[in-house]
Amino acid sequence: RRVAMRDGQWKVLAKLNIGKYNTVHAGNADQVKGATLSDFQVFDLSSDIGEKKDLAKTNPAKLAELKKRLHTHYRELIDGSHVWGK
Repeated sequence: RRVAMRDGQWKVLAKLNIGKYNTVHAGNADQVKGATLSDFQVFDLSSDIGEKKDLAKTNPAKLAELKKRLHTHYRELIDGSHVWGK
């Protein structure tokens, strides 16, 4: 599973490290809330619409900025998700 975020011309992708699930429920809520993000990729869509050139290693400042924002938004999403059965 992957997650993505777009910020203007920039796009960041990350691997979502979690087992298989369809909805958040009491039986898997802890697993979902404990999921981590890794293997980040960064693309400049203004010059690479096909996402062929990963800029994560060549633009560490942009990677750090987008990574921080993606983590923040992901945490907000997970923390605000309803857990069925609780």
